[in-house]
Amino acid sequence: MQQIKQLKNSAKLTFQDLTFAVEGNELKVNLLRSFYFKIPLEALGSIGKFTLVSENELSFENINQQKASLLFNQLLATHIPQLKNKLFNKQTVYVHQNSGIPLIGTTFIGMTDRNTSCIEIKPITGCNINCVFCSVDEGIDSRKQVDFVVEKDYLIEEFKKLAEKKEIKQAKGRNDKQTKDNLKISKSNQTSKFIDIYLNSHGEPTTYVQLPELIAGLKAVEKVRSISLITNGTLLSKSKIDALAASGLTRINLSLNAVSQEAANKAAGTTYNIEYVKSMAQYITQKLELVIAPVYLPGINENEIEEIIKFAKLLQEKAKFRVILGIQNFLPYSAGRNPLSGISMEEFRKRLEPLEKKYSISLLSVPADMQFYETNALPKPFKKNDKVKAKIVSYGRFFSDRLAAAKDRAILVPNCKAKIGDTVTVKLTVDKHNIFYGREV
Repeated sequence: MQQIKQLKNSAKLTFQDLTFAVEGNELKVNLLRSFYFKIPLEALGSIGKFTLVSENELSFENINQQKASLLFNQLLATHIPQLKNKLFNKQTVYVHQNSGIPLIGTTFIGMTDRNTSCIEIKPITGCNINCVFCSVDEGIDSRKQVDFVVEKDYLIEEFKKLAEKKEIKQAKGRNDKQTKDNLKISKSNQTSKFIDIYLNSHGEPTTYVQLPELIAGLKAVEKVRSISLITNGTLLSKSKIDALAASGLTRINLSLNAVSQEAANKAAGTTYNIEYVKSMAQYITQKLELVIAPVYLPGINENEIEEIIKFAKLLQEKAKFRVILGIQNFLPYSAGRNPLSGISMEEFRKRLEPLEKKYSISLLSVPADMQFYETNALPKPFKKNDKVKAKIVSYGRFFSDRLAAAKDRAILVPNCKAKIGDTVTVKLTVDKHNIFYGREV
């Protein structure tokens, strides 16, 4: 992050992830362009006479570089707990290699491994729209009080460690010859590519400024077969799509829930520029694979589904890369927004089958090369009902919750009054797939 240059009687500090601006009697520190906190100029004066050389360079007079770096880093550590997200001005936790926050253990940041070849990577929380059916209650009207952003290098290094432990066992949900042949090849060579990464943030992953660099780092890991980005599409541009393609992204999964403006706005819970997103979808097909992935919402967008199919067929005619249509059934979640009760999977299939026949298109099956493999289970350092000594390292998504850390795992502790830095005893209430919840005892 930081480079240090010694000038005559001064130290010059240069940063890659931080930029600076003087605002009144404070230095505004911007992290990854989307987050900020402030340091009083008086505090900077305690280091030495301060000059803002450029937006990412500071100089201090009459001090050597090592001491200037040490003192300024102490100031950063003191004030970064006041970090806020510019989008909604929410308090934000920066998860980095020295934060003490593990990247396995929660559903909303880091990595989720459910014992398959699919690994979910979650570098950021928060969303710029407000989907009425959001399963994790993100967006403009979210009740969540705290956002998170993860350091790119920390996420890449921890993913490498996880990938090293992954071994395939069998294909999930497929018996066809192609999948069995792929499995035999992979089993005969455990270093072959079989891990499918899904950038599946609790929110909109394109708000993560270093997304292309993150993808490039993940794609360089030997066992990675594909990387998919799940996005609402509103923040895409041609230059961003070009950068994502160049970084090694395999496909974009576009959450396109309508093709008419009125229905798109209704599903998104806010203004959703449907014509712009459709133009981005068209551009994606010239650069990457595209999965159009609407959620079937009876009473909201059921009349849009056939039009979405027509749009996908139109894209397929001129696409340079594969265009896949995968319609999802809405399922209510206790922590999400539930504008309807949903329909059974049997009824869902019954409604889609006539459309499959009419348009000669698959809406319910997944291509063989996108099937997941069952893998070995990641060892769990503790199990449900265990009592674990853990350190409180952060708030959770609410100020009433805490994240605790123990044995390289994060544990979400709801309704906890312990202070950050405290050591507490936590009784685990959930341990499935290395996702841990507990209560303080």
